[in-house]
Amino acid sequence: MHAAANAEAVKGHAARAPGFNHVATIAARFDGTDRCSAEIVRLILFATACLTYLDESGEIDTSRTLSTKAQLLLAVLAEHVHSDKWQTGKAYAWVSNDYLCMRLATEARCVRRLLAELETAGYIVRRYNGRNQRLDRQGIDLRPFGARLDDIEAAVARQEEMLDLRRAERHAERMDSIDLSPAFSEEIACMEDSGVPHKNNLQSSGSKEPVEILPSDLSSCKVRASDKAKAAEMFDLIVVASPTFRRHLDPADQRLPTPSTISAAAIQILATHFRNLRPDLWPIAVQAHGFAVAAAVLAAAVDKTGVKDRTRYLASMLGRRDIGTTITLSLKSMVRTAGSA
Repeated sequence: MHAAANAEAVKGHAARAPGFNHVATIAARFDGTDRCSAEIVRLILFATACLTYLDESGEIDTSRTLSTKAQLLLAVLAEHVHSDKWQTGKAYAWVSNDYLCMRLATEARCVRRLLAELETAGYIVRRYNGRNQRLDRQGIDLRPFGARLDDIEAAVARQEEMLDLRRAERHAERMDSIDLSPAFSEEIACMEDSGVPHKNNLQSSGSKEPVEILPSDLSSCKVRASDKAKAAEMFDLIVVASPTFRRHLDPADQRLPTPSTISAAAIQILATHFRNLRPDLWPIAVQAHGFAVAAAVLAAAVDKTGVKDRTRYLASMLGRRDIGTTITLSLKSMVRTAGSA
């Protein structure tokens, strides 16, 4: 058994993990949190794979995570520390093994094993008296867990962000594979009151003559003042994600893309790659979504891998409501894919 930084912490005969000294040191550093007990218990139950081990040197070992039963035990222990104790840094749980057996519907041997697992992973310290009995009011010290709360919460936030991104990517992939030829008809119907003409087909009749895909004064490409910050972020993402847009922009415009330079590139891309797109479709989409979002959809349509019919993809995406978040995630996915390649 290693010599401990705190002699009181190691009285008794319980086997200690190799990294116990480091865990005991972490416990001594915890000086409280502004979270209440309910928030901490909820964080534990949502953390799942984010409840990782500490190795012998005190570094996080992402290859090892708490078992499900150990996670539930940690939640039970955290529940028995009052909010004022969490906030003052005195995070001790005063519960017996018999009570923990009842809460977990298991036997005493299993509870002892789970407590050892929590200590090995760096979440608790078990404290004993000289008669090898767990201390009454400080027997289970959750201060090591309290000291890791910020890191765990940040890991949970990253986990949720990745889950949202994967959901959006799967949604985009499903949209790519579905025949959405009538998808824009409902959107067109909503636009009729504005006096914008429409046709029944998503694509033009097949004429190869140049079509006016934007008003001559580019008024539909203006960005509202309240949306300028978001539009600027979207323009930067378009430039990074789309090689086609970059080919139509000067180096200076790539570094600082503006609505006028992005709109000029969009005109060229539409005229070159989407000649069969119905002429009134782009102006209606710009009016419905805003120019920055419409341009982002165009960037995805022209450069996203795995798209079989790019004109149909562009038409169906422009016809969907509330496409801003989905297309942002799709462009970020394109950036990651290009980076890994």
